[in-house]
Parts: sequence; C-alpha cells; structure tokens
Amino acid sequence: MARAEGRSSEHDDLPSTRGRTWRPIVRWLGVALVIGCVVWTARRVDGAGVARALASANLALLALASVASLAMQVGKTLFWGTMVAPVARVPWPRVFRYTIVAAAASAIAPARAGDFARLWMFKRHGVSMRTTGAIVGWEKVSDFLALLLIVAPLPWLLPSLPKPALSALRALSLAPLFVIVAAVAVHRSARVRAWMKMPEGMAGAMLLALVPNALAWLADLGAIALVSRSLGLGGSFATCALVLLGVNVAILVPATPANAGTLELGAIVALGVAGVSTERATAFALLYHVMQLAPVVAIGLALGRGVLGRPRSIAPAASPAKESVPRRDPGGDVDLVLRGARTSNAG
Repeated sequence: MARAEGRSSEHDDLPSTRGRTWRPIVRWLGVALVIGCVVWTARRVDGAGVARALASANLALLALASVASLAMQVGKTLFWGTMVAPVARVPWPRVFRYTIVAAAASAIAPARAGDFARLWMFKRHGVSMRTTGAIVGWEKVSDFLALLLIVAPLPWLLPSLPKPALSALRALSLAPLFVIVAAVAVHRSARVRAWMKMPEGMAGAMLLALVPNALAWLADLGAIALVSRSLGLGGSFATCALVLLGVNVAILVPATPANAGTLELGAIVALGVAGVSTERATAFALLYHVMQLAPVVAIGLALGRGVLGRPRSIAPAASPAKESVPRRDPGGDVDLVLRGARTSNAG
C-alpha cells in the first residue's frame, strides 16, 4: 500500500512539474515573438516621421488623457470596493491605494503581479485568498463584457472590416447578455448560491460592480480619443473602439512587463486597418502607452511604501476571542483550520 501511495503521489506531481517546465518556455517564446514583431515594424517605419508626429502632439490633450487614465483607476476602485463589501469593511481610500499599487505592480513586474499583490493586501482585512482570487476572475469577466459592449457597434460602423472579424464580433456581441442573465439567476437562487459557497450579498455585488467597471472602460476609451485628437487623427468612436479592441487582443497574454511592445503592436495594427499611416500610428501607440502608465506608476510607487512597507500598522491584530469566531467569508475557513493545527502542534 505504501508503494502504491508513493507511486500515486509521484504521478500527481507530474502535471504541476510539467506546468512549471512549460510556463517559462511559453513566456520566453512570447517575448521572442514580440521582439521579432517590434524589430520587423521598426525597420519599416520612418523615424523622422514618427518624431514629427510626436512633436506635433497637443500637450493639453495629453494631460487630459492622463487624467482619464486615473479616472479608469477610480472606476476600478469602485468595482473592488463593491465586491469586497459583503465580506469585509475596507475603507474606500484604502481600496483606492490597493488599486493603484496593484496597477503599478502589474506595469513594473511581469505576469500581472498586481493580481497577486491584491491577494496579500486584502488578506490583512480578513478577505481570504480564495475570495480575492474569485473577485479577480470576475473582474476579468467584467472586463470582457465591457469590451464587447463597446465594440458591439463596430460591424455596422466599419463594414469594411474583414469578414471573419465581422462574424466574430456579431457572435460575441451576444455574450454579455448570456452572462448577465446567468448572474441574475445566481442572484435570485439561494440554492445555487449555497452550492457555490457564495457569501451573502456577493451575487448582488457582482451585478452592481458591472457598472463602475464599464465606466472605467469608457474612461480608457476617452483616453484613446484624447491622444488621437492630440495628434490630429480625429478620434471617432469607431476608430477608438477598434484601437481598444486591438490593444486588448494584443495584450491578452502578458508576455512582457507593462505590455511593452505588445500594446504598441495592437494599436499600430488597429490604426492601420483604419487607414492611419504607420508613422502616426506608432506615435499614437507610444504616447498612449506613456499617458496610461506614467501617472499610475508614479502614484503607485508613492503609495506602495505605505501599503507594502508597513503591514503591521495597517490592520491591527485581532484578539484571541475574535479569532475563534469564523468570518462571513467562506474562504477564511482554511485559515481557521491551519490556525487550529498550529495550536495543537504547539501543545
């Protein structure tokens, strides 16, 4: 029996080992692909034309684009504050700091480190890692829904798009309706919520959080329009929505830190479809990326010292009597079990 158990445990470890082996290979292949595409594009771009386009940019509109990027983080703050409210009381200023720090971490470190930073930051307020991970997953779904709602009119506004793209956009435009109907069904069914071990009030929070997340994406669309107008590209809704779609498809897999190279490629391809020259599209991509990252990284680094550097001063230690009472968050049950095991071992 011991040998059989040993063999089964060894076999169970094989998938995780293979996953750890393939993960860096896939990442480096993605980095190599991005570098190759950037080099190929750079050889076909007139550097002097890009410099002239950058010099002609309207600085006032670029400053407003930075404000729009910060407005997007405000929308994300409202999303996270709404989602966390059913399981913990986290002050709104604290949620804003966590949102900015997480965005800055994802911009600086690879593999979207901000999502992992949220696990640690919200855990100090009693939110289990499982719950925070579930909120991260719902945020990705909400982002997908908001993007689809914004680009849904493109098949009618840009009928000249390739037929496969038009067919895909028309089919995906129905996805938000199905997801919202499913979320409403979960909200109304107590049996489904119990089966999913969902905290009380979380289903309603999921629906309510869709609104600020959609507003955050509209703020990003506004930033694209402002950068476009600063370069004299017009900034029509159809063109901006196409750029938003191209950028997010390009950065779907986080191959490089801060999506360096991938974001630019997505924007250049999208603007090329809209008939913009490669030089002006390159200037747009560079300015949009800088206006999106600069304020978030600057503020995130400033706030990160207080959030990440002093963990004990943020959340006071709970008394032993309070620790023995389970929280409303079902994901916290794992923490209680581990704490009990440590106490028994100490005894």
